[in-house]
Amino acid sequence: MKKEAVMKKYTEYIVLVLIIIVLTGILIFKKNNRINYVLPKIPNISDDLIDKISIKNGSASEIILKKIDNKWIIDRFNYKVDKKKINFILNDLKNLKITSLISTNKDYARYSLDNENGIVVLINLKNGKSFSLIIGKLDPNYSSTYVKLKNNPNIYLAEGNLRLTFDTNIDELRNKIIFSFNKDNVKWIKITDHKDIEIKRQDRRWIVNKKESKNKKTIDSLLDNLNNLECESYLKDKMDLQDYKKLYTIELEDDIKTHSLEIFSKKEDKEEKYIGESNEVKEQFVLSNYKIKEIIDLIKKL
Repeated sequence: MKKEAVMKKYTEYIVLVLIIIVLTGILIFKKNNRINYVLPKIPNISDDLIDKISIKNGSASEIILKKIDNKWIIDRFNYKVDKKKINFILNDLKNLKITSLISTNKDYARYSLDNENGIVVLINLKNGKSFSLIIGKLDPNYSSTYVKLKNNPNIYLAEGNLRLTFDTNIDELRNKIIFSFNKDNVKWIKITDHKDIEIKRQDRRWIVNKKESKNKKTIDSLLDNLNNLECESYLKDKMDLQDYKKLYTIELEDDIKTHSLEIFSKKEDKEEKYIGESNEVKEQFVLSNYKIKEIIDLIKKL
């Protein structure tokens, strides 16, 4: 019995040692497999080093963004770039992080990294260097993006939804502020429809049509709504506004210049459509209904 017990115990030891050896082998294999590749290093592409960004989405025309005198413009058109949009772009580039190798098989179409679907982004730095990547589709969790780097055939996964940021066009990137002024230094406002409303600032008081106004909050709200007013979109071709009714002409002077805004309206499909013209921009533009209705309500209170 003692011999059998010793043999049983000896067998158990052998089995235990074999299990340990197998588990150790598995761990070593996984470790070796995990470090079998080295992730590419991303250069420092902080926003203060970037002076040009090119975005080419499939067969669409290339969009070139340039930084001139610390302001971003869309090249060829000289349009100002929307601050929020460029900040999203710069932030994604600055925080670009490659997390894993996905494929070495050059199956680019599978990940939307082919010529038809890939978004090619080229960044030029002030030191003369450049960095380029192709942005593909999102991973199944919608938390990362498939990418390919220049002169590197492999497919990698990068943190974040890069597709959302770079799948864009000129109209989306363009700054849509069409009326902007220095609110604290407004000297006078003139609003014209069927009659004129003239508002002047005297010290801290507002004088409306030569009488001191008790509607200071209304005037302040009106200025808040007018200042940095954005359009929904710009019109590509100048419209003949003969079929439109001119609702208001708003003129305003601050410490820099006189600003003017004209608002036209026309009922289309039971909904009012608002078109505007301003001395701030060359093109005519479409204004959002809810914003203009807020401005109209405030003007009526005056």
